[in-house]
Amino acid sequence: MTLPLRMLISDLQATLEADQVVLPGSDQYNAALKRWAASIEKPAGVVVYPKTSRDISAAIKLARKHSTPFTTVCGGHGTSGDSSITDGMLINMRRMNSVKVDAEKLTLTCGGGCLWEEIDRASVPHNISSVGGTVQQTGVAGYTTGGGFGFLSGTKGLAIDNLLSAEIVLADGRIVRCSKTEEPDLFWAIRGAGHMFGVITEFVFQGFHQPNPVYGGMVIFPPSPPAIKHLINFANNMFANSDGRTGMMCGFATPPHLKKRIIFGCCFHDGPESEALQIFGPLINDPVVKPIKVGLKAMNMSEMNSVLGMAAAAPGRRISKGAVYSSPLPPSAFEQVLNMYEELVRECPEAGQSGSGLFEFYPLKKIASVPATATAFPARSLHSNAMIVPRWDSPENDTLCRNFASNAMKVISGCKGETDHAATEYINYDGVGTPASKIYGLNYPRLCELKTRYDPQNVFSKRFGLEPATLSSDKSGEVHDSEIGGGEVMSTSTASSAQSSRPATPLQVPFHAAVHHGVVVVDDAGRRLAGTKMGRVQTEIVPVEQES
Repeated sequence: MTLPLRMLISDLQATLEADQVVLPGSDQYNAALKRWAASIEKPAGVVVYPKTSRDISAAIKLARKHSTPFTTVCGGHGTSGDSSITDGMLINMRRMNSVKVDAEKLTLTCGGGCLWEEIDRASVPHNISSVGGTVQQTGVAGYTTGGGFGFLSGTKGLAIDNLLSAEIVLADGRIVRCSKTEEPDLFWAIRGAGHMFGVITEFVFQGFHQPNPVYGGMVIFPPSPPAIKHLINFANNMFANSDGRTGMMCGFATPPHLKKRIIFGCCFHDGPESEALQIFGPLINDPVVKPIKVGLKAMNMSEMNSVLGMAAAAPGRRISKGAVYSSPLPPSAFEQVLNMYEELVRECPEAGQSGSGLFEFYPLKKIASVPATATAFPARSLHSNAMIVPRWDSPENDTLCRNFASNAMKVISGCKGETDHAATEYINYDGVGTPASKIYGLNYPRLCELKTRYDPQNVFSKRFGLEPATLSSDKSGEVHDSEIGGGEVMSTSTASSAQSSRPATPLQVPFHAAVHHGVVVVDDAGRRLAGTKMGRVQTEIVPVEQES
């Protein structure tokens, strides 16, 4: 254990309650390190369990004082590794999981450590629904700040479109409330990039009156070419004709309770059973392609959001990789990805136990009706998301499985239409390190500018290479004993950068995004700029035609 870490632990123990500071060797410590993807588990030097925003503020200030890197975890359901850290401070948010329901205003207020199942459990008895995670074990914080697609997105938009306000602890320990009227620029940034600006300790969501059940569930088929063609053609037709209330996800998986490969349609309709049966009748009643199982029924939203959980429950090493595609999706593309997965299983049999691929067919008109610059989240064109999640056991197979995920998604990326050339990946589905400039597209320059205002020393820097427009070289980031005791954090961060000056580094800005924000001078060929500066950071322009 390093001297700075020992000093940090001593100060944490003197500042927080005894049960809030957990050291290696205990069952509670070991439990804090567990992740959905065992491949990203790392041995933290100390674990902090905050109960309030002030606890988080104090912990962040102490970590910066002792130059110790830190990160945070809520649901631990990602695969990027951002929620784990080696030898640094891990802030585990799970004790901040309260949920308050205002049945009159239809609002849901939850702590930054909540899982979606906790919100569903609290809201359903009041006949209130929300745009929430389609896997209930997902943490509210990461899901929301990454955008938040859900079964209700066809009529209600993204989770961030229904976020009314949030409380966030900034890098300097300040606890700030933001909304469309309070700190509106910060509110813009956290709706899509919150993990790079601080730790969100409280969310206030707009809920919706949901007096009647929805209709949905799984329809399972054998992974045969005729079944693939039938399933994907049905999904394409449903997508094209949905009024927003009907959606589905198609995919392949090896559910632990079935122990064999299947393809499936996870179906959803926000309406009565009679309507749903008319819509999904052609899927389940085809005279040639017969489903293995039909699990459609009326249910509440909490039950609906639990349908996919069983397929994702098996422990193991994982990586996720996302891509976007335009509908109609060719059934041959789905079949090609499935065949690639079968090739992986032949080379790595343990990958055949519980891997999965997922193709979304959510209605998108409501989401796309919001301008791409209205929030930091830019992925609002009429494209759909796909995700591949191989699962395996042995570390020696890490590279093989990661390469499969990337190569499989290249196949899906080839299904983008001409109008979707600027479509960006869904950040919540990416665990392979796509550059921030590509994820955020035309919103990237503004995010860099706001980073200068709210996190000038780049304390929250673990997820992406989002740099402040000017990296400070003074000592303004130093934290003194008299200042301990104030804020909170939501995503991963590296505190050691807070007290060190760093050399200026190029910002990779998509060409169309830079022009949109007026930060470039175009050369005679209209392709790139050399010499323009944002603060002290050199800007390099990437020709848009070379983006992939």
